[in-house]
Amino acid sequence: MKELSADALDIFFQKIPMGVAILNRDMTLRTFNPTWAAYVEMFSGVEDIRPVVGMSLEALFPGADYGLRPYLEKAVDGETVIVDALPLDNGTETFYWNNRILPLQEDGRITGIFHVITDVTRRKEAEIALEKAQQSLLTLMDSLPGMAYRGPHNDLREMELVNDGVTELTGYAPGDFVAPARVPFGRIIHEDDRKRVTADLAAAVQEQRPFELLYRIRTAGGELKWVLERGGCLVADDGNLIALEGFVADITDRILAQQLLEQRVVDRTRKLSALYEVMAVAAEQRDLKTILAEALSWVLKAVHGQSGAIHLLDNQAQSLHLVAHEGISSAVVQQLDQLSPVVGLAAHILAAKAPYTSDDVSTDVMLTQLAEAHIHAFAGLPINARGRSLGILSVFRDSRRGFSDGDVALLASVADQIGTAIENARLRRENERLLVVDERNRLARELHDAVTQSLYSLTIFAEVNQRYAKAQAYDEVITYSQRIGETAEKSLKEMRLLLHNLRPSILQEAGLVDALQQRLDAVEKRAGITPKLLVDAPLSLPPAIEKTLFYVTEEALNNALKHACATAVTVQILRRDDLVTLIVQDNGTGFDVSQMKSQGGMGLAGMKERAELCGGDWQIQSDDSGTKVTVCLKLGSVIEEDEASRSLIDLL
Repeated sequence: MKELSADALDIFFQKIPMGVAILNRDMTLRTFNPTWAAYVEMFSGVEDIRPVVGMSLEALFPGADYGLRPYLEKAVDGETVIVDALPLDNGTETFYWNNRILPLQEDGRITGIFHVITDVTRRKEAEIALEKAQQSLLTLMDSLPGMAYRGPHNDLREMELVNDGVTELTGYAPGDFVAPARVPFGRIIHEDDRKRVTADLAAAVQEQRPFELLYRIRTAGGELKWVLERGGCLVADDGNLIALEGFVADITDRILAQQLLEQRVVDRTRKLSALYEVMAVAAEQRDLKTILAEALSWVLKAVHGQSGAIHLLDNQAQSLHLVAHEGISSAVVQQLDQLSPVVGLAAHILAAKAPYTSDDVSTDVMLTQLAEAHIHAFAGLPINARGRSLGILSVFRDSRRGFSDGDVALLASVADQIGTAIENARLRRENERLLVVDERNRLARELHDAVTQSLYSLTIFAEVNQRYAKAQAYDEVITYSQRIGETAEKSLKEMRLLLHNLRPSILQEAGLVDALQQRLDAVEKRAGITPKLLVDAPLSLPPAIEKTLFYVTEEALNNALKHACATAVTVQILRRDDLVTLIVQDNGTGFDVSQMKSQGGMGLAGMKERAELCGGDWQIQSDDSGTKVTVCLKLGSVIEEDEASRSLIDLL
């Protein structure tokens, strides 16, 4: 390599951006470059100072030498001294200089000192700013309610950096997770979530995308927490993963609130569904005992009751009778079979017309009789309808979990529906009773209008016939004798019909088909009418259906017998699934249907009312060839027949 000339070295010395000076052992200036001179002019403290060869250190820095003398003295002793980022203040700004101080050796001895300085102010300011930013970041990270981290990607999840917030989150110190980790973070992830989290994190790293993970951790104290981890991949320019950075936050309260909300939605849906089922059951036209049992079963499921009971007042309000129960032992059933409506808890509920609840039966003085029945919580609600007390709905739990306001509100709604069902049953029973009274009145009218008039005519004809016989007017005697015979025959038909109608047990004893056949044999066949009964399949119908079909058939046959001058009648019963169809057809003279409907004659209104009472359809067609009556009934819409009574207990 070619050596530089003296001139080249001098140029380099003058132009180099570093300050360079040589001092003698006595700290006087031997030589220096412009950069070093500018350094002295900036920090000397002497106005308009110009460094010159031979000036002493005290002259250059009369106020202070910024601690240089000790370093210079070390160099005189043969030591190399390096001082990085020495701060120097010119009164307005602070600058930072790197100092390199070396001994100058000539002929084997130290004759002076090399002083080399470099301005590193910008670098130092950047370092200070970075340090402040890092400190702010660390302060922020430590104040966050969670775990900020940086670490490599591996199954153990050992970390390089963890903030102090990890202690509040996990109960572990930050150092427990830093490699080599005493407790790797991956180990505290719940075992049921660990495999999924590992797979999801691996997929995010593979695609070098941000990730969001929801899972559970087990803290140092054994507590289970839900956490949400959000992070990303720190990737080098060459595409290789440097580290994972992210934050893990505790969202246990949010998850529990969400689960509670979801549970409340499920509970509300379950309760509304139960209320709907109870309303549907209460609206059905079935026997009251079945309705009460099903309603009680639904409400127990809705409020998680283990047992329950329904009591109804008797007709004189002297006793509450147990009419439906579920989940109650036989011993408790005996205790609850009859309750007094004037003393005790039952009297309190009926008088207050408000719910009564108890979270602990064993300490409730109102429920002492149930203290040994393994029942802990109780809810009792009055059953009312139209402002009248009908009974009490009772629900029991064998756990100490009391009934919430929502439970009580649901039970109150159910009690109202039960009251509606009871009132509907009473009204149906009253309607049945009125129908029986109406039927008796109708038979009385027919007896008066038909048979009585015929018998009166017979007495007149007999009296006239006697007078003609005494007068020996035999032609007239024959005529009136014929009229007596015709009237007697007509009266006989009417009496047979009335006697048949006065046999209410025939339908219950023989069933619909046999009852109709007996009617046709006893009345139509004896009257000279050819009857025909057609049934397409064996029938097993509810009592209300049979009664309605029998009534309509009798009414149609009566019309054919009395008014149509028919010689043949056909009764046909068809069943297709839940649809039953009755057809009664005769070959009589027929009549004007529109006129008879407007006048309400021939029992048409009664037939129509009976059919509609069972939710069915009724039609009539009539012309010169005869009359046809058709009734269609659906089995699912009928009212079950019971004995007429106004007592709630008798309704069962």
